[in-house]
Amino acid sequence: MVEWTTVVVQAYIYSTLIAFLTMGFNLTYQTARIPNWAHGTFAAIGMYITLWVTRIWNMHTYYSLVIAFVVVALLGVVVYGGVIYPLKRAGAPEILLLISTIAVDIILTAVINIEADYIMFVEKVVSRGFLLREEDIRIFGYPGVLVASTVLLISFAIFFVFLLYFTKFGMAMRATVENPDLAATVGVNVDKVNLISWFITGGMAGISGAMLPLWFRTDPSIGSLIIINVFAASILGGVRSLLLAIVSTYLIGFTEIIGTTYLSTIVPMIGGVSTASYRPLFPLAMLVIALLVLPEGFYGLWEKYREKKLKGRTVVEE
Repeated sequence: MVEWTTVVVQAYIYSTLIAFLTMGFNLTYQTARIPNWAHGTFAAIGMYITLWVTRIWNMHTYYSLVIAFVVVALLGVVVYGGVIYPLKRAGAPEILLLISTIAVDIILTAVINIEADYIMFVEKVVSRGFLLREEDIRIFGYPGVLVASTVLLISFAIFFVFLLYFTKFGMAMRATVENPDLAATVGVNVDKVNLISWFITGGMAGISGAMLPLWFRTDPSIGSLIIINVFAASILGGVRSLLLAIVSTYLIGFTEIIGTTYLSTIVPMIGGVSTASYRPLFPLAMLVIALLVLPEGFYGLWEKYREKKLKGRTVVEE
Protein backbone atom coordinates (compact mmCIF):
# COMPACT_ATOMS: atom_id res chain seq x y z
CA MET A 1 0.00 0.00 0.00
CA VAL A 2 1.47 3.32 -1.09
CA GLU A 3 1.64 6.08 1.53
CA TRP A 4 0.77 8.98 -0.76
CA THR A 5 1.44 11.57 1.94
CA THR A 6 5.05 10.37 2.09
CA VAL A 7 5.26 10.37 -1.71
CA VAL A 8 4.03 13.97 -1.89
CA VAL A 9 6.52 15.03 0.79
CA GLN A 10 9.27 13.27 -1.13
CA ALA A 11 8.24 14.99 -4.37
CA TYR A 12 8.16 18.37 -2.65
CA ILE A 13 11.59 18.00 -1.02
CA TYR A 14 13.11 16.67 -4.25
CA SER A 15 11.64 19.52 -6.31
CA THR A 16 12.77 22.14 -3.81
CA LEU A 17 16.35 20.88 -3.82
CA ILE A 18 16.44 20.70 -7.63
CA ALA A 19 15.04 24.25 -7.77
CA PHE A 20 18.27 25.53 -6.20
CA LEU A 21 20.18 24.00 -9.10
CA THR A 22 17.79 25.23 -11.78
CA MET A 23 17.98 28.81 -10.52
CA GLY A 24 21.77 28.63 -10.49
CA PHE A 25 21.93 26.99 -13.90
CA ASN A 26 19.72 29.69 -15.42
CA LEU A 27 21.73 32.50 -13.85
CA THR A 28 25.11 31.24 -15.06
CA TYR A 29 23.69 30.58 -18.51
CA GLN A 30 22.20 34.06 -18.73
CA THR A 31 25.41 35.82 -17.69
CA ALA A 32 28.11 33.64 -19.25
CA ARG A 33 26.02 32.13 -22.09
CA ILE A 34 27.23 28.68 -21.06
CA PRO A 35 25.09 25.68 -20.04
CA ASN A 36 27.18 24.31 -17.17
CA TRP A 37 27.03 20.53 -17.56
CA ALA A 38 28.95 20.10 -14.30
CA HIS A 39 26.29 21.86 -12.23
CA GLY A 40 24.75 18.59 -11.01
CA THR A 41 28.16 17.27 -9.97
CA PHE A 42 28.69 20.47 -7.95
CA ALA A 43 25.73 19.25 -5.90
CA ALA A 44 27.30 15.80 -5.55
CA ILE A 45 30.31 17.44 -3.91
CA GLY A 46 28.01 19.06 -1.36
CA MET A 47 26.48 15.65 -0.78
CA TYR A 48 29.82 14.14 0.22
CA ILE A 49 30.60 17.14 2.41
CA THR A 50 27.52 16.20 4.43
CA LEU A 51 28.80 12.64 4.68
CA TRP A 52 32.15 13.86 6.01
CA VAL A 53 30.53 16.23 8.48
CA THR A 54 28.03 13.75 9.92
CA ARG A 55 29.71 10.35 9.77
CA ILE A 56 33.44 11.12 9.94
CA TRP A 57 33.79 14.43 11.80
CA ASN A 58 30.71 13.71 13.97
CA MET A 59 29.47 17.28 13.71
CA HIS A 60 25.87 18.51 13.50
CA THR A 61 24.42 17.77 10.07
CA TYR A 62 23.43 21.35 9.27
CA TYR A 63 27.00 22.62 9.66
CA SER A 64 27.50 20.96 6.29
CA LEU A 65 25.27 23.58 4.61
CA VAL A 66 27.71 26.38 5.44
CA ILE A 67 30.77 24.31 4.57
CA ALA A 68 29.22 23.08 1.32
CA PHE A 69 28.23 26.60 0.28
CA VAL A 70 31.74 27.95 0.79
CA VAL A 71 33.61 24.99 -0.75
CA VAL A 72 31.43 24.59 -3.84
CA ALA A 73 31.15 28.38 -4.32
CA LEU A 74 34.95 28.58 -4.43
CA LEU A 75 34.95 25.62 -6.81
CA GLY A 76 32.62 27.58 -9.10
CA VAL A 77 35.09 30.47 -9.06
CA VAL A 78 37.98 28.10 -9.86
CA VAL A 79 36.09 26.50 -12.75
CA TYR A 80 35.13 29.84 -14.25
CA GLY A 81 38.47 31.54 -13.63
CA GLY A 82 40.62 28.56 -14.54
CA VAL A 83 38.66 27.03 -17.42
CA ILE A 84 35.87 29.19 -18.83
CA TYR A 85 37.54 32.60 -18.65
CA PRO A 86 40.77 31.60 -20.46
CA LEU A 87 38.78 29.90 -23.21
CA LYS A 88 36.53 32.93 -23.64
CA ARG A 89 39.55 35.23 -23.78
CA ALA A 90 40.99 33.00 -26.50
CA GLY A 91 37.78 33.40 -28.52
CA ALA A 92 36.53 29.85 -28.05
CA PRO A 93 33.05 29.21 -29.54
CA GLU A 94 30.12 28.34 -27.29
CA ILE A 95 30.22 24.65 -28.26
CA LEU A 96 33.81 24.41 -27.00
CA LEU A 97 32.82 26.11 -23.75
CA LEU A 98 30.04 23.55 -23.33
CA ILE A 99 32.48 20.71 -24.00
CA SER A 100 34.83 22.18 -21.40
CA THR A 101 32.09 21.96 -18.74
CA ILE A 102 31.52 18.32 -19.75
CA ALA A 103 35.26 17.72 -19.25
CA VAL A 104 35.06 19.38 -15.83
CA ASP A 105 32.11 17.15 -14.98
CA ILE A 106 34.06 14.00 -15.94
CA ILE A 107 37.05 15.07 -13.84
CA LEU A 108 34.94 15.97 -10.81
CA THR A 109 32.98 12.71 -11.05
CA ALA A 110 36.26 10.79 -11.08
CA VAL A 111 37.47 12.72 -8.02
CA ILE A 112 34.21 12.00 -6.18
CA ASN A 113 34.55 8.28 -6.95
CA ILE A 114 38.10 8.30 -5.58
CA GLU A 115 36.84 10.10 -2.49
CA ALA A 116 34.04 7.55 -2.09
CA ASP A 117 36.56 4.70 -2.23
CA TYR A 118 38.78 6.46 0.32
CA ILE A 119 35.86 6.92 2.72
CA MET A 120 34.83 3.29 2.26
CA PHE A 121 38.22 1.61 2.64
CA VAL A 122 40.09 4.02 4.91
CA GLU A 123 37.39 5.62 7.06
CA LYS A 124 35.27 2.44 7.03
CA VAL A 125 32.09 4.42 6.31
CA VAL A 126 29.48 3.46 3.71
CA SER A 127 29.96 5.95 0.87
CA ARG A 128 27.83 4.57 -1.97
CA GLY A 129 24.07 4.37 -1.79
CA PHE A 130 24.10 6.04 1.61
CA LEU A 131 21.13 7.69 3.30
CA LEU A 132 21.39 10.10 6.23
CA ARG A 133 17.71 10.54 7.02
CA GLU A 134 18.25 9.48 10.62
CA GLU A 135 20.75 12.32 11.05
CA ASP A 136 18.09 14.92 10.30
CA ILE A 137 16.19 16.86 12.93
CA ARG A 138 12.47 17.55 13.34
CA ILE A 139 11.11 21.10 13.14
CA PHE A 140 7.51 21.53 14.33
CA GLY A 141 7.03 17.84 13.68
CA TYR A 142 8.24 18.02 10.08
CA PRO A 143 11.54 16.75 8.64
CA GLY A 144 14.21 19.41 9.06
CA VAL A 145 15.21 19.17 5.41
CA LEU A 146 11.65 20.05 4.35
CA VAL A 147 11.57 23.22 6.43
CA ALA A 148 15.19 24.20 5.81
CA SER A 149 15.01 23.74 2.04
CA THR A 150 11.79 25.75 1.82
CA VAL A 151 13.12 28.63 3.93
CA LEU A 152 16.43 28.71 2.06
CA LEU A 153 14.78 28.61 -1.38
CA ILE A 154 12.45 31.49 -0.50
CA SER A 155 15.38 33.40 1.00
CA PHE A 156 17.48 32.98 -2.13
CA ALA A 157 14.54 33.99 -4.34
CA ILE A 158 14.08 37.19 -2.31
CA PHE A 159 17.83 37.75 -2.36
CA PHE A 160 17.94 37.53 -6.15
CA VAL A 161 15.01 39.94 -6.54
CA PHE A 162 16.73 42.44 -4.25
CA LEU A 163 20.12 41.90 -5.90
CA LEU A 164 18.88 42.22 -9.47
CA TYR A 165 16.50 45.15 -9.06
CA PHE A 166 17.71 47.20 -6.12
CA THR A 167 21.51 47.19 -6.34
CA LYS A 168 24.06 48.61 -8.74
CA PHE A 169 25.61 45.20 -9.15
CA GLY A 170 22.17 43.85 -10.09
CA MET A 171 21.88 46.51 -12.79
CA ALA A 172 25.30 45.44 -14.08
CA MET A 173 24.21 41.81 -14.01
CA ARG A 174 20.99 42.52 -15.92
CA ALA A 175 22.94 44.53 -18.46
CA THR A 176 25.30 41.59 -18.88
CA VAL A 177 22.35 39.27 -19.38
CA GLU A 178 20.78 41.49 -22.04
CA ASN A 179 23.92 42.30 -24.01
CA PRO A 180 27.37 41.51 -22.57
CA ASP A 181 29.24 43.33 -25.34
CA LEU A 182 27.22 46.51 -24.90
CA ALA A 183 27.51 46.23 -21.12
CA ALA A 184 31.29 46.05 -21.43
CA THR A 185 31.39 49.19 -23.59
CA VAL A 186 29.55 51.22 -20.93
CA GLY A 187 31.98 50.19 -18.20
CA VAL A 188 30.48 47.01 -16.76
CA ASN A 189 33.10 44.49 -15.69
CA VAL A 190 31.48 41.49 -17.36
CA ASP A 191 34.09 39.02 -16.11
CA LYS A 192 33.55 40.17 -12.52
CA VAL A 193 29.80 39.72 -12.93
CA ASN A 194 30.33 36.20 -14.27
CA LEU A 195 32.78 35.33 -11.50
CA ILE A 196 30.37 36.45 -8.77
CA SER A 197 27.44 34.66 -10.40
CA TRP A 198 29.45 31.42 -10.53
CA PHE A 199 30.36 31.92 -6.87
CA ILE A 200 26.72 32.36 -5.81
CA THR A 201 25.31 29.58 -7.98
CA GLY A 202 28.11 27.21 -7.02
CA GLY A 203 27.25 27.81 -3.37
CA MET A 204 23.57 27.14 -4.06
CA ALA A 205 24.48 23.85 -5.74
CA GLY A 206 26.53 22.95 -2.68
CA ILE A 207 23.59 23.61 -0.37
CA SER A 208 21.26 21.56 -2.57
CA GLY A 209 23.65 18.62 -2.59
CA ALA A 210 24.31 18.91 1.15
CA MET A 211 20.61 18.38 1.88
CA LEU A 212 20.01 15.57 -0.63
CA PRO A 213 21.29 12.69 1.56
CA LEU A 214 18.96 13.77 4.36
CA TRP A 215 16.03 12.32 2.42
CA PHE A 216 17.32 10.47 -0.67
CA ARG A 217 19.74 7.60 -1.14
CA THR A 218 22.74 8.96 -3.02
CA ASP A 219 25.98 7.93 -4.72
CA PRO A 220 28.70 9.53 -6.91
CA SER A 221 26.61 9.29 -10.10
CA ILE A 222 23.75 11.40 -8.71
CA GLY A 223 25.01 14.53 -10.48
CA SER A 224 24.53 12.97 -13.93
CA LEU A 225 20.91 12.14 -13.06
CA ILE A 226 20.12 15.50 -11.49
CA ILE A 227 21.39 17.52 -14.46
CA ILE A 228 18.68 15.97 -16.66
CA ASN A 229 16.01 17.45 -14.39
CA VAL A 230 17.83 20.78 -14.34
CA PHE A 231 18.02 20.94 -18.14
CA ALA A 232 14.38 19.93 -18.52
CA ALA A 233 13.17 22.48 -15.95
CA SER A 234 15.35 25.21 -17.41
CA ILE A 235 14.04 24.68 -20.93
CA LEU A 236 10.43 24.26 -19.83
CA GLY A 237 10.52 27.42 -17.72
CA GLY A 238 12.61 29.41 -20.16
CA VAL A 239 16.24 30.17 -19.36
CA ARG A 240 15.54 33.91 -19.00
CA SER A 241 13.33 33.63 -15.92
CA LEU A 242 14.41 32.47 -12.47
CA LEU A 243 10.83 32.42 -11.13
CA LEU A 244 9.49 30.30 -13.99
CA ALA A 245 12.48 28.02 -13.56
CA ILE A 246 11.29 27.30 -10.02
CA VAL A 247 7.71 26.67 -11.20
CA SER A 248 8.83 24.29 -13.95
CA THR A 249 11.12 22.45 -11.51
CA TYR A 250 8.18 21.68 -9.22
CA LEU A 251 6.12 20.55 -12.20
CA ILE A 252 8.82 18.16 -13.38
CA GLY A 253 9.75 16.98 -9.88
CA PHE A 254 6.18 16.14 -8.90
CA THR A 255 5.54 14.48 -12.26
CA GLU A 256 8.65 12.34 -11.90
CA ILE A 257 8.09 11.17 -8.31
CA ILE A 258 4.31 10.82 -8.32
CA GLY A 259 4.20 9.52 -11.91
CA THR A 260 6.77 6.81 -11.19
CA THR A 261 5.03 5.78 -7.96
CA TYR A 262 1.59 5.62 -9.58
CA LEU A 263 2.89 3.68 -12.57
CA SER A 264 4.62 1.18 -10.30
CA THR A 265 1.32 0.48 -8.53
CA ILE A 266 -0.28 -0.40 -11.88
CA VAL A 267 2.65 -2.11 -13.61
CA PRO A 268 5.27 -3.23 -11.05
CA MET A 269 7.56 -4.68 -13.73
CA ILE A 270 8.32 -3.62 -17.31
CA GLY A 271 10.52 -5.88 -19.39
CA GLY A 272 11.54 -7.80 -16.30
CA VAL A 273 12.79 -4.63 -14.61
CA SER A 274 11.18 -2.71 -11.76
CA THR A 275 9.14 0.25 -12.99
CA ALA A 276 11.01 2.52 -10.58
CA SER A 277 14.13 2.01 -12.70
CA TYR A 278 12.44 3.96 -15.51
CA ARG A 279 12.13 7.06 -13.35
CA PRO A 280 14.73 9.12 -15.33
CA LEU A 281 12.49 8.78 -18.41
CA PHE A 282 9.93 11.19 -16.95
CA PRO A 283 12.14 14.33 -17.03
CA LEU A 284 13.56 13.21 -20.38
CA ALA A 285 10.03 12.86 -21.80
CA MET A 286 9.10 16.31 -20.49
CA LEU A 287 12.31 17.72 -21.96
CA VAL A 288 11.42 16.33 -25.39
CA ILE A 289 7.85 17.62 -25.11
CA ALA A 290 9.11 21.05 -24.07
CA LEU A 291 11.48 21.21 -27.05
CA LEU A 292 8.75 20.16 -29.48
CA VAL A 293 5.79 22.11 -28.08
CA LEU A 294 7.33 24.99 -26.09
CA PRO A 295 10.85 25.61 -27.43
CA GLU A 296 10.90 28.98 -25.67
CA GLY A 297 9.31 27.58 -22.52
CA PHE A 298 6.79 29.25 -20.25
CA TYR A 299 8.79 32.46 -20.57
CA GLY A 300 8.03 32.53 -24.30
CA LEU A 301 4.32 32.17 -23.59
CA TRP A 302 4.53 34.97 -21.03
CA GLU A 303 6.29 37.25 -23.53
CA LYS A 304 3.68 36.54 -26.21
CA TYR A 305 0.93 37.32 -23.70
CA ARG A 306 2.60 40.61 -22.78
CA GLU A 307 3.04 41.59 -26.43
CA LYS A 308 -0.60 40.77 -27.17
CA LYS A 309 -1.77 42.76 -24.16
CA LEU A 310 0.45 45.69 -25.12
CA LYS A 311 -0.89 45.69 -28.68
CA GLY A 312 -4.46 45.60 -27.39
CA ARG A 313 -3.76 48.56 -25.11
CA THR A 314 -2.18 50.49 -27.98
CA VAL A 315 -5.21 49.92 -30.20
CA VAL A 316 -7.56 51.13 -27.45
CA GLU A 317 -5.50 54.28 -26.89
CA GLU A 318 -5.52 55.07 -30.63
